[in-house]
Amino acid sequence: LLRYYEANTAELKATMTPELLGESALVAARFTLHRVSYFARNLDQIEPAFLAEAQLALTTAIYCPREQIASDQLSIIMRGLVAYRGRIGVQAIGEDAILTTNALRDLCAAHALTYVQLRRLSTERLRALLCEFPSVQRVVRRAASRMAVQRAILKLAEVAREARRKGKFVDVI
Repeated sequence: LLRYYEANTAELKATMTPELLGESALVAARFTLHRVSYFARNLDQIEPAFLAEAQLALTTAIYCPREQIASDQLSIIMRGLVAYRGRIGVQAIGEDAILTTNALRDLCAAHALTYVQLRRLSTERLRALLCEFPSVQRVVRRAASRMAVQRAILKLAEVAREARRKGKFVDVI
């Protein structure tokens, strides 16, 4: 099924003019990338060329019910129901692919509750795209900074909680 979908998509793209391909990618990107929190908040500030390039770089993956979905790259759920960290119906997983410190990333797997179709953007490709578009890189860097501070505070609280449980005093600051 996936090979059929990708073959037909590639065939369709091959018949499009570059202008039409760009326009359709831009429309699809607005529909797809609004599901990612840091893009959704700033969609009007993001260059259309970045949106089109990001859309064209996305790959498709399909999962069966009860399958695990790795969160090591940005994955946008297009169809189906996914459970992630106790939440059901998430729209994207791996949003922390923008973080450069692996210790702050949450690599816990998500679970497909129904058949799931998602669109993926590898961390390497996302970083390469951000290098090409400095204005978008600033928007994403701001989101990454906010996310890193939140995750670091949670990690410190976890360390303090564990030390307290063991009866030790730890100065986490």
